[in-house]
Amino acid sequence: MNKFPLKLLAADKVFFDGECSSLVVPSADGQYGILANHCNAVIAVVPGVAELSADDGKIIAFVASGIVKIENGKVLMLVEACENAKDVNEAWAKAALQEAQEEVARKESRFNVLSAEIKIARALNRLKAKEHVN
Repeated sequence: MNKFPLKLLAADKVFFDGECSSLVVPSADGQYGILANHCNAVIAVVPGVAELSADDGKIIAFVASGIVKIENGKVLMLVEACENAKDVNEAWAKAALQEAQEEVARKESRFNVLSAEIKIARALNRLKAKEHVN
């Protein structure tokens, strides 16, 4: 299978930098697949599970909001956060989910509710990513 260069950068680290044969990212319209020689495009990434196939095998990761840019056969993915599904701390994610759900229930302010809903989405997607590797 043909390969393409991929740089997957989180706000705090380089998650992946190398050759990749396929990349699937969560977008507002569903899962978006990218293969070698893909046309130029810009894709909005929503929190969810990303999958990439590299020489080391398949890597499954939780990703937060971001963007993918495909230009001249090269792919750049910039996300707020990215975590290998193997490294997801399930207990921490469940605790964060419960805390955010309690914050929503308190309904202190619209901002707090929106912030808590984002936390819920992140926690649920971390747990979803972890399920893919179990």
